[in-house]
Amino acid sequence: MSSVANPVSSSLSSGSISTRAGLHLLAVSFASLYFELLFIRWLPSAIHILGYFTNLVLIASYLGLGIGVARPSTNPRAALRALLAVVGLGVLTLVLHAADLDAVPPNETYYINEDALFAPNRFQLPLYPTLVVVFLTVLGVFYVVGQLLGQLLRPLPTLPGYSINILGSLLGSLAFTAVSALSTPPWVWLAVGMLGLTVLVPRVWMALLSALLLCSGAWGVERWEEARQGTTITWSPYYAMKVFPLANPEHGSLVHVNNNFLLSAITLEPPKEETAFLATNRAYYALPHRLKQAQDVLVLGAGAGNDVHAALLAGARSVTAVEIDPRVAAAGRDIHPRRPYRDERVRLVVDDARSFLRHDANLYDVIIFGTLDSHTLFSSMSSVRLENFVYTVDCFRDAAARLKPDGILVVAVGGMAPWVHMRIVRNVEAATGGEAVVYYFGQNIGIVAGGGARAVEQIPGWRVVPREERTALLEQHPEANIPATDDWPHIFVRAPGLPWEYTVVLGAILLISMLLVRRALPTGGVLPEFFLLGTAFLLMETKGISELGLVFGATWVVSAVVISVILLAILLGNWASERRRFPRRYTYPLLIAALVISYAVPITALVTTSWAMRLVVAAVLVGIPVVLSSLVFADAYRDLTDVGPAFGSNLLGAVLGGVLEYSSMAFGLKSLCLVAAATYLAAMLLRGKGAASR
Repeated sequence: MSSVANPVSSSLSSGSISTRAGLHLLAVSFASLYFELLFIRWLPSAIHILGYFTNLVLIASYLGLGIGVARPSTNPRAALRALLAVVGLGVLTLVLHAADLDAVPPNETYYINEDALFAPNRFQLPLYPTLVVVFLTVLGVFYVVGQLLGQLLRPLPTLPGYSINILGSLLGSLAFTAVSALSTPPWVWLAVGMLGLTVLVPRVWMALLSALLLCSGAWGVERWEEARQGTTITWSPYYAMKVFPLANPEHGSLVHVNNNFLLSAITLEPPKEETAFLATNRAYYALPHRLKQAQDVLVLGAGAGNDVHAALLAGARSVTAVEIDPRVAAAGRDIHPRRPYRDERVRLVVDDARSFLRHDANLYDVIIFGTLDSHTLFSSMSSVRLENFVYTVDCFRDAAARLKPDGILVVAVGGMAPWVHMRIVRNVEAATGGEAVVYYFGQNIGIVAGGGARAVEQIPGWRVVPREERTALLEQHPEANIPATDDWPHIFVRAPGLPWEYTVVLGAILLISMLLVRRALPTGGVLPEFFLLGTAFLLMETKGISELGLVFGATWVVSAVVISVILLAILLGNWASERRRFPRRYTYPLLIAALVISYAVPITALVTTSWAMRLVVAAVLVGIPVVLSSLVFADAYRDLTDVGPAFGSNLLGAVLGGVLEYSSMAFGLKSLCLVAAATYLAAMLLRGKGAASR
């Protein structure tokens, strides 16, 4: 294969790939990743509990694509079938939206505020059958798309074809990032995605008509939902938001996401018409300022501004409010009855709490952790919830470093199970080195105060939990003594291990996958080396996203950028491999060594306030293994006579990687490095087995 400067442009210009074939492959590659991201975000807005299982959609799409690519279609209408499959999944999502359904959570292990979040008036589906149906449906749709992808990949030169596939995936990721950044609704997402499929269908009018009908349906269902519930739907980068005014709109509003309660935006001043709801919230938000009269206050997880409003009422000189969701922050500016974010004493920062704490240089009298419940996972590749890293010992230690000498930490633990309350207490104590003060308001609403906090008795509505009661709670819930750390951040999991509901779901996924692969592929159809390369790469990618989230912030932007950078790194590896061959007998050991070093050197230990230094650290510890893995794959892939089984095996291996990612619940996130290294070692030992090469 000749040396070229750009694998995509050179292959198109040299005639090895026709412009038409290249554009078709680019379009289906764009659509495969774009629609994967679209449904990962859209489906949880229809069935709320899918927000805790978004990687289920990811695994289903990989499985479908893998089987489809390994068994490419010979049907000349494969593009039309792919178009109709995507339209069908879109219609199903719209039906779920219109039906106002949800699934029943099995227990308290991984959820907060079950009573408030899962409305009893909604029709409840059983959890496990619902997840299986969603999994099989997504799998079927991406199987059809994968058959089209395999049909287009098979006749093309290996590395140029693979580069076009990665370039299309990169464009799909960037396109969905753009529509998310603009807070557009689903009909816009669908319109952009359907354009990618339009160029594939011989009869363009059919594609345009399908796109028009689906986009119109999405627009119509959303308007119908708004009319039925008497509110307007806005889309943040994380979920669908609805604002519901209280009975007296002057008192404030409630904000729901994905049809479930998230937060309130209410006045904390005594109103003309007192209500029990307002009186309770006034006492709740006033507590931190009963413990300490603060001049400078930091609020993490500021929501729509209630904590900020309370600090201003208490006479704070300055308040810094950190909120991860830009639409929630905007709602606080616009709908809060007292508009605290518009006060000149307030600095509003849209950022992740961990990122802010690591890079802020100010000191505060009081740091308040609002009750955080993201309703979603950190990313579609992770079993970690978005807010989990905020409740770790490491985070509380970062916060304590930002306190003035007599400052205090205040952590709201409303709506959580008692053992979660006590785990947070123990985490705060481990971070501050002193005994925390615990307050209860009613049955399950609590406040943990650490740092320089001292018990204050006789606060209306609140009671100090005596040491004897705390001791009894810890004896009753010994799991509370297991600390949550940045390596094991699963604050809502009782002990290291796999929660029962995840065991059931992952077991079902593995069983379905084995049955489908065995039925769909001939004996020997899965190539061991490529399968293991897919497994290891997904594990490495998952750990990279988690680590970089701690360095740069656990926001949707960081996840999108990391995915895009990884795709660029693969293109770089392909480009280098076309210029010069890098035998994998050399690159495998280098890759395994890089992963072992990444395990031994925690990335967060090298983080400084310097943005440039953070980029260097990220490039070395995360970027180098990705480039090396792309060199390994390119060397294995370039000489194949039939790319379908190899490409399909790689995607099927990613399914196993998605399942193995849950092992971090038992062994920690860092362990994924060692699992990936061991998997690459196995792939090296099986190098070339079962693959037909030129």
